[in-house]
Amino acid sequence: MKKLLITLIVLGICSLFAQDIPQNNPPLITAVYLFPVPHHEEGLEILYSGGDTEALDVYKDGHWFQTITDDGRYIEILHVPRHIHDITYQICDYQSTTACSQIVQIRP
Repeated sequence: MKKLLITLIVLGICSLFAQDIPQNNPPLITAVYLFPVPHHEEGLEILYSGGDTEALDVYKDGHWFQTITDDGRYIEILHVPRHIHDITYQICDYQSTTACSQIVQIRP
């Protein structure tokens, strides 16, 4: 009986802490889009992270390469060094192939 009481108390405390954690947090990475870049065999990878501060993080060859922030109204395109061609990408929801944003271009 004593073990049952202790178990119930522990479960009650755990449920109190669990209520403080928001259940609808977006995943850290909501889309990963790998696209080819001329004269770059590894390409560039764009990671879209949702949440309070939405950001596009460009990952290239094992290093963070550039950060593109999105304040909800527009995507600020930053200069990508050593690229003479436009880099084109779109952001897609990882849960649906039909939920894609408009195509965005990075211009050197």
